[in-house]
Amino acid sequence: MSRNTSLGKKVLIQCVIYIGLILLVFHYVININYIASASMEPTLIVGDIEISNKMSYATSNPKRGDIISFYSRELNQTMGKRVIGVAGDEISFKDGNVYINGQILDESDYLYKGTKTYGDQVYNVPEGCVFVLGDNRSVSRDSRGFDNPYINISDIKDRHIFSIKSIFRLHL
Repeated sequence: MSRNTSLGKKVLIQCVIYIGLILLVFHYVININYIASASMEPTLIVGDIEISNKMSYATSNPKRGDIISFYSRELNQTMGKRVIGVAGDEISFKDGNVYINGQILDESDYLYKGTKTYGDQVYNVPEGCVFVLGDNRSVSRDSRGFDNPYINISDIKDRHIFSIKSIFRLHL
């Protein structure tokens, strides 16, 4: 066997290993999602590409404020929303504000100033579940409107890491 043939086989084997590792990362760790609805605006805009971590909840539970993708059995689709309540939380609404365990929730980091959130029930989040809302409260179909308002942690697919702004949208 010539030296060039041996070197070529070595490079080919390395390429196969690298491609295999990349495929494993995308299968088990990283998820890429296309933002198709306006329910998470202004955080995620239609056309953005979201990069998320499939392993986020392998050793911990979702936290209030996390943006998650989950499978809705009720709607038979994958959705993306923000975790507002975790197990043991009481969620209520008053004067357009969200209350967690009787305390107003500060959402100024991700909602437009003046955004109102309305609801007509009090929700007590059970163990193993979360309560979710879309950031675009007036158009979001979320826990407030689901027959079962609680998302089982086992139905969560990933946690948002960052998004890539669509190149088809111009910001002036």
